[in-house]
Amino acid sequence: MAGEKSGYRTVIRLKLVDLFILLSRVYKESLNEGRESTKRSSHHMLVRRINGFLERHYDEKLNINHLSTLFNISTRQLNRIFKQEMAITVIERIHQIRIEHAKQMLKESDEKVIHVAHKVGYDDPAFFSHLFRRYVGCSPGKYRAHGS
Repeated sequence: MAGEKSGYRTVIRLKLVDLFILLSRVYKESLNEGRESTKRSSHHMLVRRINGFLERHYDEKLNINHLSTLFNISTRQLNRIFKQEMAITVIERIHQIRIEHAKQMLKESDEKVIHVAHKVGYDDPAFFSHLFRRYVGCSPGKYRAHGS
């Protein structure tokens, strides 16, 4: 009977050790999830800040190096985080914003396409027209004529 009691205590100790190990693993996983959540949240905020900057400065010369310096992040990290959050690159986002503003200008004014291109940040009207066709599906002139 004395042997049964000592074996019983050993089993209880082993079960307690198993329980402590399980609890420590759960705790460690919850810490990692918290870190990931914080990282996702900080990435989301960074991308929102970048988007806000792009919306306000779309008509200026913008490049990744300038943005990475401005937001204190490497160009590689900036591209990776932006693509992860938005599913498009920073450059694609700049083009989207510029084309949307160009569409609005084409609807609301009679300015020449070349002037609209310059106002939204493109020095090369041919490049602007090419991008406009790619994003909108027609040339800037046709867009204006059809009032799309």
